[in-house]
Amino acid sequence: MRGSEEEHLGVEKARQHLQLLRGIALEQDMHAQLEAGHIGSPEEYVPLPDDEA
Repeated sequence: MRGSEEEHLGVEKARQHLQLLRGIALEQDMHAQLEAGHIGSPEEYVPLPDDEA
């Protein structure tokens, strides 16, 4: 968005944006768990439930 312009998203486009953001959140959570030593490799990662990511 530029200035005061607003973009109106359709349902499908909004769903795609949310899926992208969820993927980013899961990736960040996996890296945080790796860094903290809670998991030893990315294969051990169990994704957060939909309502927590």
